[in-house]
Amino acid sequence: MCERMQTGFFESNAVYSRKDDNSLLEEEAKLKILKQEIEYLLEKYSTISVSNIRVKDGLISPLEYLKSLKKIVETKANDTRFGKLLDEFSENVLQLTTYLLVNKMLFRYGLRKRPLMPGAIPLGFIENSWKVHPKFTFGTIDYPMALSKEQVANYELVSLFVHEASIKWCIPEQKKALELGIELPEQEINYQEAIFLIRRMKSAQNKLPNSLQKHWETMIKRVVNAFGTEFENLLWMTS
Repeated sequence: MCERMQTGFFESNAVYSRKDDNSLLEEEAKLKILKQEIEYLLEKYSTISVSNIRVKDGLISPLEYLKSLKKIVETKANDTRFGKLLDEFSENVLQLTTYLLVNKMLFRYGLRKRPLMPGAIPLGFIENSWKVHPKFTFGTIDYPMALSKEQVANYELVSLFVHEASIKWCIPEQKKALELGIELPEQEINYQEAIFLIRRMKSAQNKLPNSLQKHWETMIKRVVNAFGTEFENLLWMTS
């Protein structure tokens, strides 16, 4: 377990500051969400065996990290000096969630047009997995297995991590990419292939004239967008 996981690190690096009422309310809301997510992930990771996972703090053992974090959150929940670390904790927890999504141990869908109620989503979702999400009015819900394309379409859901996708390119884009030694895919690719493609596109970007830089960045974003809202987190984890 990395050194930064130790309780002593969290305590010794806590930033002490005075907070107004609005800041305290915001902190309480963040803490509530974090506690719920820790409990949820603890249940998931306790049933699987995985090696260390990379997060912002370094390589961690997910189950041990979550157990340690749960204790820290419980003891610091009423401490106003704790707020400065909440965002860092939340980011690490997000990476652990992303790991499950990427490795097909969890399937998360955004409720785009229908709230969580009988008949509004397919049966078989994981109990207590509903979460607030900034991009979806009715939040998200998790499943232990992937839903069919028909279910996703019929219930107007959005997958938060797409494992395979097709990206459309115009002929001038394909020609310019070939000049740089990059063959843009014309068929469906998986997320590992997309990561490799994005890295090659970014490394070739400085070879382009300034007039094409912005368009090339748009092409890179097209790949990212094709793979869902969690893909940028995956790019960071694997960089």
